[in-house]
Amino acid sequence: MNSPDPFKLFINSLSSTESFTDNARKTATFIRANEERCEVPILFKSMLNAAKLPQQRERLLFSLLDISRADFDIVTQALRLRHLRRLFNKTMFFQEALSDKEKELYAHLGTSAGITTIDQVVSLGRLASTWMRLIADGETVGERERELFAILLTSESELLKNRTVWLSENVDAYDMRAIARMMPLLTVCDEQCSVLEEIAGRLVKGGRLGRAILTIEYAMKSDGFEKWLKKAGTEPSLHPYLKLIGAQRSKRIPTIPLIAVSTLSRLLHAPGTPELTWITHAHSACTSDGFKMETGTSINQVRSRLAGTTVSINGTVLYGTFSDSALTALVSTDMLPIHFEDAATEPTPKELISQCINKDALLMRLLDNPKISGTPGIVAYVATTSRSLAVLQKIATSRELYTGQANRNVPLALLKNPAHLPLLHLRQFINAKYVSLIEMKGILHNPYGIRREIHEEIRRFVEMRYR
Repeated sequence: MNSPDPFKLFINSLSSTESFTDNARKTATFIRANEERCEVPILFKSMLNAAKLPQQRERLLFSLLDISRADFDIVTQALRLRHLRRLFNKTMFFQEALSDKEKELYAHLGTSAGITTIDQVVSLGRLASTWMRLIADGETVGERERELFAILLTSESELLKNRTVWLSENVDAYDMRAIARMMPLLTVCDEQCSVLEEIAGRLVKGGRLGRAILTIEYAMKSDGFEKWLKKAGTEPSLHPYLKLIGAQRSKRIPTIPLIAVSTLSRLLHAPGTPELTWITHAHSACTSDGFKMETGTSINQVRSRLAGTTVSINGTVLYGTFSDSALTALVSTDMLPIHFEDAATEPTPKELISQCINKDALLMRLLDNPKISGTPGIVAYVATTSRSLAVLQKIATSRELYTGQANRNVPLALLKNPAHLPLLHLRQFINAKYVSLIEMKGILHNPYGIRREIHEEIRRFVEMRYR
């Protein structure tokens, strides 16, 4: 029996449901694990050759180019406090429109930080900017100041989460294209929330603010990464890749804006042009805070693709600035450059579900769509993959999601899911009506990954049946 190709396994592990930061760390781990048994140039070329599909090559390249953004830049943007200002304005003029979570957060800010007016929000934001500069310079900032700083960041994060939940709950669950257009924005917002919460936790513990750096370089440590680059440089065919990586180390262009600009660059190149060519061209058009790209005679072709974006046009030159959401209209559902020849087709239910498997509010909206729940295997995929108790409970308590031929495997998937969904919701499925005795015996003979209480309930049922 042939052993599986480790390079193909690695390429397949670079997932569209994970961030480029996670994929970059995965890449660093793979390189470190194999560089002793395989010469670096051969290792790098084998990784590139294993990426047979265009999307696989793009994902690998953007993982190699991913930048862990400087904390200073992220915090500076967060300290504009757009969401907190909106909350306090809403409290002043539209108090009846506040959600329960907004009321809870408003009360928490009053008790924990003494913030009750919008003027106090603005003042504390200015103080936090001063604390940020002191921390970045290595100066001492008191525990209470760090705590207040963290409260501001976590509050902004919480309000941004609320906003994404509202968008998810109010999107038309029957409009696949609208959901697909919204996915990049939701992904960017989720990543921003995660980073803000991580920084806030570090501030409370007395940590410092980090600088921007290639994620793969950080994961491999700078010395190890330098040695890897030097060894890879002995192979001339790898020089264009190494040149682009070197340019990214200097420019440190955020990943999502680079992907968006790559969409524009791709339009300027002939079909079939290697991904490295148009990504390199996009990178050369970028600066630290924006981009400027000459289109020449292709301006009309590109202009028709700019609806709904923040890209500006001056003659034949495209230009724009980078922000967390300004260019998401130029990013595809799978967080790669848009392939416009494929963009006209409506995304399939499986494509949408796989992209939003970690976005609970949107996922539950999609499950309300009979086109989704009636597609064979879709709900079973969610029941197998999701670890959200809210999502799993919705499936276990909604008859239309666990019955019918399309969802015949859902009950078994719920029983095998390791998330601790209460037994109250699962006991009904330990019945030959939903799960065959052969499948139950299979669980008893191979209980790996099965919760102990589920295994015990199944054992009792089978023993009673054969008593």
